[in-house]
Amino acid sequence: MFLAPIRTPVEELILIAIFDEDSSLGLVQLFFDQLVEQVQQLPEFQHAAASGDQASFERDLEAAAHRILSTDGPGGA
Repeated sequence: MFLAPIRTPVEELILIAIFDEDSSLGLVQLFFDQLVEQVQQLPEFQHAAASGDQASFERDLEAAAHRILSTDGPGGA
């Protein structure tokens, strides 16, 4: 098992990776380092958003869910 933090300006994430004897710890760390670089470059993790009220949170959550689940936008099938 590999457990490590990913620090961004917005928040700290925790990666938990479970691997078997076919992988080495060094290989897992190499991929982790690459993942950290990619996550830190994502726009969502560049600037902390101003905290808002519950209505704003729900509106933003619904908008994000729609973007992720939409078949018309990026990442859609």
